[in-house]
Amino acid sequence: MYPQELINSPVYVQTCINNTQCFSVINDAYLFYDEQREELFLRVDFKKVKAEKDSLYYWLDDLSGSDFLFKAKISRLQFPLINSSHIKVLKLNGWMYFNSVLQHTVVELSILGASEGSLPQITSNQNVYPLYRISFGLSFLPKDFKIHNKPHHLKKTISIGVTAGKINLLLPGMHHWVKEIYDK
Repeated sequence: MYPQELINSPVYVQTCINNTQCFSVINDAYLFYDEQREELFLRVDFKKVKAEKDSLYYWLDDLSGSDFLFKAKISRLQFPLINSSHIKVLKLNGWMYFNSVLQHTVVELSILGASEGSLPQITSNQNVYPLYRISFGLSFLPKDFKIHNKPHHLKKTISIGVTAGKINLLLPGMHHWVKEIYDK
């Protein structure tokens, strides 16, 4: 059991195959923030997609071999005030890890603080990260992660997007969620 209930952040995944736009929503995705290291992580579990999808999402079979992971440095000071209703946009250097390949990327990430009317009573030591909403997108070519030779021969850009994602605080004992990229 984990010290906290994990909050998932559904993500969209899209690409184009034979001039057809392919799109899916993946529910097994999680955002984590490590306060000590000041790093934000995204974990998308493509291994669980097979059980959820129907025949329209056959192309996701080529992604189902592993988890997609992303991490970027983000200082606690870069988060907006929790009662701020404006969006803070950051340009971050990060790393994508998929199919045992690590690749550098740059993302534009938006953070929205909770509006004042929706705030619960917060104590000074309470985890406030789930109150933020994070949005960003990542794109890559299948050949960058050696998945272009799988059965559906994905060739076009694959995009992964997080919209209004909720952050889980990465607590001791939870590093296994992001272990493949944690020390990279």
